[in-house]
Amino acid sequence: MAAPAVKSSTSHQAPTLAQFYDIIRGNARDGRPDPQSILEVVEGHEARVNVLEPESHWLFNLFSTPSPDTIAARRRTWEAFERAILQENPHDQIRHARLRRMEDRYLLNFEYLKQNNRPLTVEHVEKFAVANAKLFIQDLRWLAEGQNVNVLTCGQIRDRLRAIQNIEFTGRCNSRHETRGGPDSCSDIFWHDPFKLDRKRVHLSQPEDVEQLMVPTEILRDHPYLPQDLPWINRLAMVFTSMEMEIGELIPAPSNGGVDYYEVYEEIATGDGLVAYALRSIAQDSTLLPIIVFRPSQMTLVAKDAVETLFNDMEANIGESGYLAARALFERLVGDPIHGPRFHNNQKIRLIGYSLGSSQAQRFLREFWRHVDEAILINGPSIDRATAQAFADEMNHLNLGPGEDPLGITIYRNAGDIADRAGETHLGWGIRPEAPVQINLVEFRNAPSLSRLLGSHSYRPLEPGHLSAFQSEAAIGYPHCYPRAELDQQLDNFQRGPEIEWYERTRQFWGTQVLYNVVYGLYVFMRTILRCFGIELFRSSRQ
Repeated sequence: MAAPAVKSSTSHQAPTLAQFYDIIRGNARDGRPDPQSILEVVEGHEARVNVLEPESHWLFNLFSTPSPDTIAARRRTWEAFERAILQENPHDQIRHARLRRMEDRYLLNFEYLKQNNRPLTVEHVEKFAVANAKLFIQDLRWLAEGQNVNVLTCGQIRDRLRAIQNIEFTGRCNSRHETRGGPDSCSDIFWHDPFKLDRKRVHLSQPEDVEQLMVPTEILRDHPYLPQDLPWINRLAMVFTSMEMEIGELIPAPSNGGVDYYEVYEEIATGDGLVAYALRSIAQDSTLLPIIVFRPSQMTLVAKDAVETLFNDMEANIGESGYLAARALFERLVGDPIHGPRFHNNQKIRLIGYSLGSSQAQRFLREFWRHVDEAILINGPSIDRATAQAFADEMNHLNLGPGEDPLGITIYRNAGDIADRAGETHLGWGIRPEAPVQINLVEFRNAPSLSRLLGSHSYRPLEPGHLSAFQSEAAIGYPHCYPRAELDQQLDNFQRGPEIEWYERTRQFWGTQVLYNVVYGLYVFMRTILRCFGIELFRSSRQ
């Protein structure tokens, strides 16, 4: 029989959700409670929650029958937990919607577990806490009770959301500046776990933390070319896009010293290696521009379209096949006279791309630059020279109309990263200084090497946890903004030096002509064999 753990939580009334969370935290070992530990509400004049050791092996439990006392304790615990949920969020539609999302996304049905006399475990509470913390535009509509949410101000939206969101408990997570969008363990490469992705996303969505994702004023004085919200942009592009945001989900963003919210308006994907998200602001007084952000390559094989992103990396023209397959979707998103204004509300957009997403964003910019206010391209490869030349020719002959602002393009790269060595020429090359385009090439020097393979590729400078780099003597000249006279040389990989030229020529031969064909053949063979046994290992967004 399971023995009670050392700590318990006691209340003269029925336990609240906060008390369930507190007792789990109190029983954590090495900062992490055992997910299979059992919670039990003790009967009596006082409501006490105990944490018991996990049950014996599941196979033993499958053929054993719990005692009547155990069944009664389990039902009592489930009922207490349900009362705590009701007390936390009395809004029926929102509460039921969150339970349905949890059932659909995490395959967790509380009613089924209760009726089959299964115990309430730490894992169940953690999953509910994460599902309870995610916010959707539909939640806001229910709270508005028929009122159009687009007439609400930022302050009104924050007040309403604060009443239904509790993000004080998400279980074990890394420090925010160390949380990555990619796999945290080998099992993550082969096992898709939406709960782990959601937990990281909720962990990174605390309003108090999001407010801090701004470049400090003293740094902006010395580096005025940096967007003030660059730390948030890095987190969005490097982390959030790889965690498969859901349509209708609300994403907090820093704005005017507080927090504003984006709605995930649309996911753009065809199953060919490109995944992008369209985000739009919802507050009536919001100053946030609409965003299109492109996802990077995926190291997790069970991520949506993961293998196709690797094929896009190995192409002679990096990212071209994924972009061409999705081009009609982008045309509808920004250029359609009916659908377009619903997304961008006749505003110009911010275009953001990281890694492979940066090369695909360059192709989008080449065609749809008239809809773009600012392009932010992070740690990405270059594209083919023909596309860059065509864009330069158009920009060099462009005359702005009255009141039109020049297009802004900011290219970031971390020193030591190999991603920017791939490709021929980066978009922005060949544009004359007098053209109405503001181009900045910023290199973050002294960025730490995070792995032998990828170097500093996923390092996110200027997040609060990394700001100490600016206080060190070694940070002199960090970051470095190249003068306009050096741009053409720095944006052409065949002019940056023999080492970088060798890398691209080697990639063109071994990567494109050899590795691509070998990997593609193995992928088709493996996928065919698995499908013969009814197994779909690789997830696709193809309809």
